[in-house]
Amino acid sequence: MSDESGQYEVYVAHFPDSKDKQQVSRGAGGSSPRWRKDGKEIFFVDGSGNLNAVPVIIGKSLELGDPNVLFPISLRDPGASGIPYADYDVSQDGQRFIIAAAKDNPRSINIILNWPAALGR
Repeated sequence: MSDESGQYEVYVAHFPDSKDKQQVSRGAGGSSPRWRKDGKEIFFVDGSGNLNAVPVIIGKSLELGDPNVLFPISLRDPGASGIPYADYDVSQDGQRFIIAAAKDNPRSINIILNWPAALGR
């Protein structure tokens, strides 16, 4: 990820020299990138909060397809970094996702003491 364009975008580049850098997110904003294990897709969250998949073909050069919107995903508070992010991971085949999303942010916690005794009532 880089904000060199004025907003955060996702890029892929040769490592370690960063030559042949290509933009994955295509100007719609991008964060929280993840590679599919076999290298055939890159996933990222666009500026509208949608999870996207980009097909990747690795040959003599790297070819990126167009981003495909999969579904909306919850973004976490950016905190000190200023970068909103999504807590997710993708299965090896790219067909399933696990997403950490807090539906409600409770302001209190109830602690029940001596709960085994309460069950015996």
